[in-house]
Amino acid sequence: RLDYSTGSEAFLLEPQSTNLVNYSEDFSNGSWSKTNVTINSNQTTSPNGGVTADVLVGNTTNGRHGLLRSLGSATEKGSFSLFVKRKELRFIQIASANNVNQVINFDLQLGVFGNIGAGFTNVKVTPLTNDWFKISGSTVLNSYSGFYISLVSSNTASWLESWVMPNNTDGLYIYGAQLEQQSYATSYI
Repeated sequence: RLDYSTGSEAFLLEPQSTNLVNYSEDFSNGSWSKTNVTINSNQTTSPNGGVTADVLVGNTTNGRHGLLRSLGSATEKGSFSLFVKRKELRFIQIASANNVNQVINFDLQLGVFGNIGAGFTNVKVTPLTNDWFKISGSTVLNSYSGFYISLVSSNTASWLESWVMPNNTDGLYIYGAQLEQQSYATSYI
């Protein structure tokens, strides 16, 4: 396909891939397990230009705050990617469900990574228009059982951090979750 991200037309050659996440834009769907969070659907303009981005909102329970997408087990490397944008909260974590070393923390205010576990490789951020970022990373191990999208208190947060949020209204924007069964992330499918 054609890529215009550099300001000029170029070919973008990528391998064939499949997004293993059904309802990758609808985080209110029951296939996403929620822990101490709620989803407000279709709240702002997403990277695709429609008002289809959701808000991930935490609560004041002392515990984990996030979404889990279980996908069974796999014997190949997996690559996760997600579009994120700051609202009241600025820190997000993407983590594999099966390994404490498979964690990526990102600061949406400064646009920088924090804690990146040794279980991830090919960690990358792509700044987009309107303060959106695409975050991606790949598992080092040939296994994964799903992944978490978590609200965390800092850029140094541990895997699936338990903490108390200041209120029941703060959140951040998410869109376009993707898991591919390969060693690096491709364009959103």
